[in-house]
Amino acid sequence: ANEISRREQLKNDFISQVSHELRTPLTAIKGWAITLNNQDTDKDTLELGFKIIEKETDRLSAMVEELLDFSRLINENVSLDLKEINIVEFINHIKSFMSPRASKEGINLKFITEASGNMLVDSNRLKQVFINLLDNAFKFTGAGGNVLFNTLIDNNKLIFVIEDNGCGISEEDLPRVKEKFFKGKNSNSKNGIGLSICDEIVKLHNGELNIYSNLGIGTKVEVIIPIIKEE
Repeated sequence: ANEISRREQLKNDFISQVSHELRTPLTAIKGWAITLNNQDTDKDTLELGFKIIEKETDRLSAMVEELLDFSRLINENVSLDLKEINIVEFINHIKSFMSPRASKEGINLKFITEASGNMLVDSNRLKQVFINLLDNAFKFTGAGGNVLFNTLIDNNKLIFVIEDNGCGISEEDLPRVKEKFFKGKNSNSKNGIGLSICDEIVKLHNGELNIYSNLGIGTKVEVIIPIIKEE
């Protein structure tokens, strides 16, 4: 009964949080739409307003996509599109996607790829996992911090390790960070579904996602996926 009550409270908190996060960009879009609907609006204000509307719309789209992914995953309506891809090329793609942001935010992002050959995975889903994990690392590390992405093979398993020297996760929150709807106490915590989506995607690959952290020292995330060859 206590567990059901707790989960119900988590769900209600989650709905409240998501409603708040959706309301923020909607308020910005509406406010700027009203401001721009004026014959006296100058060119600079128009340009600024359109940029903000575009940015907030992208933010809304990302939130909606995440919610749809979450809904599909918990209802087991997701199937993987497995294809054999090159490991090094895949990691290089992640690197080219995330490096500009790391540079912009003053984060030292380093990739070490000790693995080679091919892997049979859903590359789009797996890319979603690593972008989400790196996004978390950036948020909780900040300017001047270090983030390392290491890829290796051990005992016929691919091991991806993302390690940062950021603020870390409290001992109280750590066992629950992969729970659906759970939102940590840190102000940078999102809506409580990002890590649960990552965990579900990794499980669909018959893998495991492990998180180790020390408050004030940093966080280490392991994604372990068995190597399967295409038949």
